Amino acid sequence: MYKNILIPIIAAMTIIFTLSSHTLADCKNAKDHLNKASNYAKMGEYNLAIKNAQKAIKINDEFSEAYYLMGLSYNAMGNYEQAIDNLNKAIQFEINTAQTYYLLGSAYCATGNYDLAIKNLEKSLEIDSNYKDSYNMLGLAYISDGKHEKGIENLNKAMDLKNTTYETYHLLGLAYLSLNQYEKAIENLEKSV
Repeated sequence: MYKNILIPIIAAMTIIFTLSSHTLADCKNAKDHLNKASNYAKMGEYNLAIKNAQKAIKINDEFSEAYYLMGLSYNAMGNYEQAIDNLNKAIQFEINTAQTYYLLGSAYCATGNYDLAIKNLEKSLEIDSNYKDSYNMLGLAYISDGKHEKGIENLNKAMDLKNTTYETYHLLGLAYLSLNQYEKAIENLEKSV
């Protein structure tokens, strides 16, 4: 009697164990590919980073970290449309960090889609109000969209957080110039040189 019950239970357990061990092997493989992708991205080898991230996604098509690394790599290579696509997938699969939204905003800014750039950069700052790079990029997005005063406001916030670059001064100079505030324009443009 127990024999009739045990055989189906053992068969079911064998199937479950086989499936779960297969999934674990795939996850390990996907993580291995992700680790390789991460290392290549750190070395600036973005094509190799993308290839390894794609291998991880073939194993697990909801692997958010792999989409993030592909978005980061495409962004660094100037392939903004693919960066946008992959970063949106990373967000869809739960990578909701300030850096992800910053990268997405910068990619939208590079394509001239300032409304989406501003939206994503503001989301980055909602997550981390001290994310310095977002203020610089948000300043650029506002200035590029003709909203110079908002651009100046965000660039000054970047400066308050000690995230001042030559580009910050250059953008401030151009923004002040467009507002006919020549003294401030000259002061900032001189600092950018």
